[in-house]
Amino acid sequence: MARAFFDGATIVDCDGPALLAALDAGASVIKPNRHELIATVGAGGAEGIAALRRRAPHAIVVASDGPNGLLCSGPAGRWQARPDRALVLVGNPTGAGDAVVAALALGMVRGDDLPAMLRAAIGASGAAVLAPVAGEIDPVVVRRFAGLAQVAAR
Repeated sequence: MARAFFDGATIVDCDGPALLAALDAGASVIKPNRHELIATVGAGGAEGIAALRRRAPHAIVVASDGPNGLLCSGPAGRWQARPDRALVLVGNPTGAGDAVVAALALGMVRGDDLPAMLRAAIGASGAAVLAPVAGEIDPVVVRRFAGLAQVAAR
């Protein structure tokens, strides 16, 4: 089921008019962060996600909120994903959002369901923050954080 939905899917990570244009063009998955949601629709969190979903009911919105994790809403439901406990990640947050996008793309290719993709995204973003250089992640850390991630339907 997941594989059928994600064949030919498009993931977009941007904000403002470009994000809205991507939704209008049929983007499958969008990944704004809290600040990008506010800049695009004037609201963050669940309210901002709902505004985007009203505009594009077909789309999956995965909104990142730093150490608070991810909120996801799509045609199949809504989820919240977060680390198992507050993590003190001393490092470089540059690239954490890109790591989320990469984890979502990999999960789509593998045919994972959304909760599995969100766990992997929590793992990848946490590992990205711990890396001393943007763009590097330790696969062992990704697996550890993903294994500890909490994903709950909302």
